[in-house]
Amino acid sequence: MDQPAAATGPPLRQRVLAALNDVYTPLAPHEELRPLLEGLHSEPVSAAALDDLMAEELRAFDAGVERPVWLCLGILPDLHGDSGAWARSDWRPWVRVMHPDSRLVREYWLLRQLWRVLPSAAEVHPSPLTELFVRKAKLLPAKEVERVRRRVRHDPDYDWARDRFWICGNIVAEDLFDRYAKEDSLRCEQVADALVQLDRRAQLFGVT
Repeated sequence: MDQPAAATGPPLRQRVLAALNDVYTPLAPHEELRPLLEGLHSEPVSAAALDDLMAEELRAFDAGVERPVWLCLGILPDLHGDSGAWARSDWRPWVRVMHPDSRLVREYWLLRQLWRVLPSAAEVHPSPLTELFVRKAKLLPAKEVERVRRRVRHDPDYDWARDRFWICGNIVAEDLFDRYAKEDSLRCEQVADALVQLDRRAQLFGVT
């Protein structure tokens, strides 16, 4: 009888933690983390496998397993865990805060980080990671993108199909993040100050 093909590469948990480390912001497991993993490792990842991973992480924590780093949740301003945002336990607490007023700032940061892990020639060899980047780039203000395009379009080496990744991720997204980063961190630190007063389980997975 034919046996299923053996999985290649690191275990899923290790890949998830490494991907989160690459971007340093909470990720939606299905809409963001999954295409990032598939783009980085060229292997499909099922939604069910991700769901099982978080369920196992919670069971392990409640069973008293010792781990240097936990896969955990983003934290909402009311200190409940956000199951739609996965994070790492070794991040500074304010990084895990999912404040509604921080949504666009986090999108700018994520786009900046995705640009740094995009494969070379992403415009020629699209992947789930490339598709995720393009989807996030649509959240950038059009006038900011056009401002940079006007500045570089007369360069003889300029090619929009190729350079749009650089413009969106390395210039526009970075500029916008830098513009709002200080205000955003102060907002999230207020929630984090309350978070660190809770017990360890609530700090990682939110109050219940």
